[in-house]
Amino acid sequence: MAGILISMKISVNIPDDEVAFVDRAVAAGRYPSRSQAFSAAIKLWRKKELEASYERAFSESDPAWDAVVSDGLADEKQSW
Repeated sequence: MAGILISMKISVNIPDDEVAFVDRAVAAGRYPSRSQAFSAAIKLWRKKELEASYERAFSESDPAWDAVVSDGLADEKQSW
């Protein structure tokens, strides 16, 4: 089933100025439809959320653990 996209039609209330912004982007050819424009916006939002999650996780890492898991690896010579 790889490559099959499942979509759902939903109804949302969007302020007029934001709809006009999307419509201008569609009219300029940046997106083929309003749906594609909103989908692109949501994908960007999800990407930013994921990046923020990774940044939080990285900032919470324990330097002592990092030292343990990499202990001695920098000193090893490649034999292959």
